Amino acid sequence: MGLVSFFTDLSTEMVLGVLPLFIVNNLGASKPALGAIEGFAELTGYGFRIRFVFLFSLIPGVVAVIILIYFVKVMVKVSTF
Repeated sequence: MGLVSFFTDLSTEMVLGVLPLFIVNNLGASKPALGAIEGFAELTGYGFRIRFVFLFSLIPGVVAVIILIYFVKVMVKVSTF
């Protein structure tokens, strides 16, 4: 599972770096159109985050597990430096 997550993240970061160039140069979109596309993508992402945070907060015990996961993630990052 860790390797799948790693390669998914790697490929996503590689594509996101060249996607604006592809949209402007190959598809012929203007820079304001590109800004609108990226703004809509951010708005959609934040909308899903808000919705799922609300839904998960209704399930008992999930919030504690999420806090524990983030705590472990931060401690692992801190311990690697």
